Amino acid sequence: MSILRTISLVAICVALQTLTGCDGKAVTAPQTLPTATNRYVLASSNQLPVAGSSVTITAQLVDSASNTPIPIAGRLVSWRDLGSAGGSFATGCMNIVAEGCHGSTSTTDVSGKATVVYVTSTKAGASHRILALDSAGSAGASNFMVTVAGPPVVYRLSVDKAVVLAGNTVSVSASLFDAYDNQIQSPGRVVSWSNSGAGGSFSAPTSSMDRAGNVSVTFRTSSIGGVTHVVTASDSSGVKGSSTGIQTIALAEGIVAQSVVVGSAHSCVLDRTGVASCWGWNAAGQLGNGLKNDFPAPVTVLGSFQFVSLAAGSSHTCGISNNGEASCWGRNSSGQLGNMNASESVLNATPVSGGLTFVALTAGDRHTCGIAPGGAAYCWGYNGSGQLGTGTTASSLGPVAVQGGLHFVALSAGANHTCGVAGNGRAYCWGDNQYGQVGDGSTTNSSVPTAVSGGLVFSVLSSGDLHTCGVAADGAAYCWGKNNFGQLGDGSLIDHLTPTRIPAAQKFTSMSAGFEHTCALATSGLAYCWGSNASGELGDGTVANRLTPVLVAGNLVFASIAAGGVKFEDYYTEIDASHTCAVTVDRTVYCWGYNAFGELGDNAASNATIAFIPFPTKVNGQR
Repeated sequence: MSILRTISLVAICVALQTLTGCDGKAVTAPQTLPTATNRYVLASSNQLPVAGSSVTITAQLVDSASNTPIPIAGRLVSWRDLGSAGGSFATGCMNIVAEGCHGSTSTTDVSGKATVVYVTSTKAGASHRILALDSAGSAGASNFMVTVAGPPVVYRLSVDKAVVLAGNTVSVSASLFDAYDNQIQSPGRVVSWSNSGAGGSFSAPTSSMDRAGNVSVTFRTSSIGGVTHVVTASDSSGVKGSSTGIQTIALAEGIVAQSVVVGSAHSCVLDRTGVASCWGWNAAGQLGNGLKNDFPAPVTVLGSFQFVSLAAGSSHTCGISNNGEASCWGRNSSGQLGNMNASESVLNATPVSGGLTFVALTAGDRHTCGIAPGGAAYCWGYNGSGQLGTGTTASSLGPVAVQGGLHFVALSAGANHTCGVAGNGRAYCWGDNQYGQVGDGSTTNSSVPTAVSGGLVFSVLSSGDLHTCGVAADGAAYCWGKNNFGQLGDGSLIDHLTPTRIPAAQKFTSMSAGFEHTCALATSGLAYCWGSNASGELGDGTVANRLTPVLVAGNLVFASIAAGGVKFEDYYTEIDASHTCAVTVDRTVYCWGYNAFGELGDNAASNATIAFIPFPTKVNGQR
């Protein structure tokens, strides 16, 4: 065996502290290093301290059996918290571990005791375990301290509705908190309720807190619209808190209609006083009343607006105030509200950005356009097919000028295309042209205004989902684009890429293109409709599709008409959810067609489950 190997084996055996060498002979055992025989016993002044309070921690040096105190003075003790983060030592912090400053130091007194003040986390339920350690290796840890909530300071209230139909109920809940926002559980604590608004009542004057620390009550609001309620919770100790305002809205009454507009499944009326009221589908806030509940009768749009005109898109609505300023509300997923933001929905009227004033607005599926004084056109929102007319397909969150330098007297937005009548009566369209709805003889999209073929002079132009119609200067009606349900009114189901005359004996004064149907008013004021009729949107009392104009039932004389169902974008497949509304010459609104969301506005309980009404039905809330 080599000398080197012998040395290595002996070293290993010695390292293993054997008393017999690898050759069987006795060897001398290595010296054992001394170990700490003392330890620290820790105690805290409070095992359940209030969150954010100070606790005094003492560490007594004792023998290994924890029996006899060791009176060693002047020993430097380091402190650390082994529990939850958030606390701190009141005395200076010393960097005693590599990752940062975690503790403090103090010195043992003549009895071998060290003391430190620890400030607990401000969060109730936080656990702290304090470690004491000195340079001689003596150590010890306290039991866990768990923080509890402090004295009650305030009640925090929440309501399930910030806006509610007048006379309806609101659920109000309250929770008690300390100064650090820790909830306090005090089962059986009695809370009194009060209300600062006029009217209204509680289901009970007082309520008792449950085991989870919550207390609730049902509040019935005033039966008058426009009242703001603030609910306050208080107890006998003087602690209290108040809710945010609960605003009541009421069904509109005494409406004298100036005009009516129709979206995919909602409708709005402009009263001759300038007040706007809406009804029907409201999942995106398109009714403008601060809620997302559907309403089967007109509810006033919130805000002190005096509108001069309205426009309804698929699931958003816009209006022009009497000073020319535009505002919009409802779905805003593509910036169609024009407020320089893109959000899922806006429940109240929001000003359109840019400081422009407008004389007319029109709303499509996810875009909006307007005419400024002088005739310049601006659009905003989704632009995937060039429907904004800016020469690109880039969407815009605020108004951008339509290219071409044209001056318009009328605009109409379809699902993804837009059309306008220029000052000379010529028609121009731009955007999606898959079915020829631009009317230039092609199926190529256009991102700038393109002249409609035929050189016709139009007095009225209306863009539907995938088709366009207009009334020429001589009262003849023309349509072009998609014609799968006869919405072009020429007696066929053939798409047309250019204006095709409707073979009708009547002369027309106005026209409105909907989802897959079209309606128009004759010079007599009688209404005619054609196209899809699966929901009774043609108003002739049937659900039969019509390839040519059919008279709307009732022989009512109308001043204006609006066909809805631009696109129901919550569905992945096309759904016939169309309806139509019109204003009579005596300023009364009637609607007919799809009614699953209350878009006909008749508010009749018997109609709550009726999917459609195929004849004119008077809208609720009118004189």
